[in-house]
Amino acid sequence: MPYFQYAYTSCALSPQITSALIHETIGHIAEGDFVVACAHQSPYLLLPPLSPKITIVDYAHTAMGKPCPLPIYTDDEGTATQDVCIIKEGKRASCMTDLYTAAALDVPPTGNARAASHTVAPLVRMRNTALLPGSDSPSAIISSIQDGYYLMESGNCYGDVNGDFCCEIKLGYRIKNGLLCESIKDYMIWGKTADFLQSISMVGHDFEWYLDECTKWQTIKVGQGAPTIKASLNIGVM
Repeated sequence: MPYFQYAYTSCALSPQITSALIHETIGHIAEGDFVVACAHQSPYLLLPPLSPKITIVDYAHTAMGKPCPLPIYTDDEGTATQDVCIIKEGKRASCMTDLYTAAALDVPPTGNARAASHTVAPLVRMRNTALLPGSDSPSAIISSIQDGYYLMESGNCYGDVNGDFCCEIKLGYRIKNGLLCESIKDYMIWGKTADFLQSISMVGHDFEWYLDECTKWQTIKVGQGAPTIKASLNIGVM
């Protein structure tokens, strides 16, 4: 029988891993169809207050004065797109909608209806979802951790409508007394969206965008971006 070791500990997460986790944790539960389906039990509607350092936006086509990785000006229902501020300075703000979910929630449509092709119906999907940069340096984030991990490269990540998530870690390092030590690979991180977001205590200034794929019944391209952050996670290895 395999021996499973795990810990709940402080981690420095690279922009690549942070962007993937933001997509899987808060991004999906803030899609209007999931909010409508979960009703009053929606993890998004039940999200507690977070650090004021956290602002998360699903951008339509332009962010921070530059084009997004996946600019979308009109969605697949013909709605003009607009930016959606999901979390503003730690507080829940708006969810992403198409025409149906906007009517169900009694809010304006945000232009988030996207389809993989002309042969399938559009769904509420993310476009360019980002955790905005903060003021901390990546080196300061790493040096603040006495015993933990610096996680650099992720594999497959998953999130569900209940706010649970997990993510493969392909590459990282142990941190001891604020210094990088031995390398690690093939680890796993997991947790609850609210716990993960509440644990974020430092947000870096090294923001980066990535173009990736998302499968929600249909596979489409998405943009996702983030800086390095400090957070606490369950991490383990078989």
